[in-house]
Amino acid sequence: LGGPVVSCGIEAEYRYAVDGEGRLTLAIAGRPTGAWNCTWPRIGVQLRLPADIVQARWHGLGPGENYPDSSAAARMGVWHATLDELFTSYVVPQENGHRGGTRWVNATTLAGAGLRAEAATPFGFSLHRYDTLDLERAMHQHELTPRDFVTLNLDVAQNGLGSNSCGPDVQPEYRLMPGPFSFVWTLSPLAG
Repeated sequence: LGGPVVSCGIEAEYRYAVDGEGRLTLAIAGRPTGAWNCTWPRIGVQLRLPADIVQARWHGLGPGENYPDSSAAARMGVWHATLDELFTSYVVPQENGHRGGTRWVNATTLAGAGLRAEAATPFGFSLHRYDTLDLERAMHQHELTPRDFVTLNLDVAQNGLGSNSCGPDVQPEYRLMPGPFSFVWTLSPLAG
């Protein structure tokens, strides 16, 4: 994986297995190649779900957003939030809504149909009405237009946020530096 005009990339292996119950086991392993001179924002996968997914229930840190360097006030538990409650509305749209320490998350419709993601090792997730690029490009909240899908990010690792817009950068222990990674998720359909 890598851009056509860069000298660095990621050698990645994806393995998919589907069982008779419709569960998908997704195993991904990778390692950086070339010279990386930056941190990575996250390691994980991004899924597009139907627009009628409007809520999440999860076992992990919550109830509010939390990141590797801002999780001291989060509590472990089983939480529920609507799609709108999962979104943190910053003055300038940006990465938001991450919930870490997750063991499983159900992203569902009001009737309970949807997707369950679980893993043996803790992961993080976020669920949005917007694409990641929408959040990156918008300078003001009114520039965000809900998509006709919902974006589910499942992250095995995420860079800390720091407060570089008005204070210090991410502390070294919370920086996600390029390195080998591997993870396995089980994705299961949920009937409503």
